[in-house]
Amino acid sequence: MDIMVVVIQINESNFQISKSLKKKRNYILTVGGGMSMRTLSIEAGLLSLKVLENIIDIPGTVGGGIVMNATFISKGLLKSIASVKVITSDGTLMKLTKKNVD
Repeated sequence: MDIMVVVIQINESNFQISKSLKKKRNYILTVGGGMSMRTLSIEAGLLSLKVLENIIDIPGTVGGGIVMNATFISKGLLKSIASVKVITSDGTLMKLTKKNVD
């Protein structure tokens, strides 16, 4: 089974996609935490990444949406996220699965 994977890396607080890499069907998008959810959805759509189309009506930013698990009418980031890597206040890098984040 060929699964499309989109990795979103938050880089600073800018408002744009600063880098987009494609390897087979997998994408790495480096976006600013200040980018609006709507803009990310539109930009992903331009790259034919339908996996992020359900966040278009969620107000706020990508950074805030990840922190707050942004949801609108039962559509949200958590449905599209498989895992999240976070850095704790003591500098430890952790990978949280959807089950750990929920």
